[in-house]
Amino acid sequence: MSKDDSVTIAKGIGIILMVLGHSGIPMGKDFIYMFHMPLFFILAGYCFKIKHLSNFGLFIHRRINGLYIPFVKYGLLFLLLHNLFYQLNIYNGLYGYNGNTSYIYDIKEMAFHAILNILFIESEGLLGGYWFLPQLFIASILGWIVIKLFQKRKIVGLLSIFFLSVVFNWYGLYVPYTPISWLSIFATAFFFMGYILKEYCISLQNKSVFYWGGALLMLIIVLPGSFFWPTGMTRCTPFEQIPYFFSGIAGSLTVIIFSSWMIRFKNIMSTALIFIGNRTLEILTWHFLSFKIVSLIVIRFEHLTIEKLAMFPTIKGSESYWLIYTIVGLTVPCMLVYLNYYLKRLLINRNTYNRILSKWVLRGK
Repeated sequence: MSKDDSVTIAKGIGIILMVLGHSGIPMGKDFIYMFHMPLFFILAGYCFKIKHLSNFGLFIHRRINGLYIPFVKYGLLFLLLHNLFYQLNIYNGLYGYNGNTSYIYDIKEMAFHAILNILFIESEGLLGGYWFLPQLFIASILGWIVIKLFQKRKIVGLLSIFFLSVVFNWYGLYVPYTPISWLSIFATAFFFMGYILKEYCISLQNKSVFYWGGALLMLIIVLPGSFFWPTGMTRCTPFEQIPYFFSGIAGSLTVIIFSSWMIRFKNIMSTALIFIGNRTLEILTWHFLSFKIVSLIVIRFEHLTIEKLAMFPTIKGSESYWLIYTIVGLTVPCMLVYLNYYLKRLLINRNTYNRILSKWVLRGK
């Protein structure tokens, strides 16, 4: 295993925690929410390469391919399926996320939501986790600027961008004519923190204090935080941002440290985490829809009405099924990846066969 695998393992842990958090797990949800989303922004900054500072065009091109294209592609696909989902009670007028129910779209509404999707603003309810993609895109651009400006004054840059996010949150500010809000700037602070952490993690990686430090950080910062100031990245108040910032960093650093330790071993756990870490986008995309499979089982065994299938992300009161939700939310998207790969290979092989057959026919003539 290479050092790059440690980042993949960290991504795998992060996406598992995300699915767990959405599964309705009765205990530990507050703990997960203290750092699982900052982890992804920190990992993005951790993976930032210095060579990108001299080639902004290439950096943006990669961000567009990795974030914007999937957002639009899957957003339009789920939008086209919206009315079908409504007919199947996956959406309905009774239940929805935070009370946001749904209805049948006509052509004009389809076009309107398609425009919002193409503008990187909105996605379907089943893609609720996609708020992360535009925020990471903005944080990457702002992060590039911050790294460029504060490469030699990293702490000054970090404190500046963090306190700017607090001010924006306090006064409800945003950058006019842009989607940049306090959350975007807060995400940028985590991105820049990831860039800073990489230097220190590499220099300390062979020292035992590096590994024991992670466990200590989790015990003294993240765990107490989940009891005394439980919150999430998207719903922080200005007063909660400071302790949450430290919790997000401490939890993310702990995951990075654990991942660095895991690459020393070639076992089932590390292999599975690498497998999952390479499919984070697919899991983010399909896990809410995959949850509906479990919800159908809950409806059947608990004798509930089919309308409750639209409860998001899981059926209220089905906390005892959290483990099944988690397993299905992770495995079904991975199965879809393999199905897609198999169908592509089948199509390629069929096209190759047809070309060979055509050549033989032409030669026969």
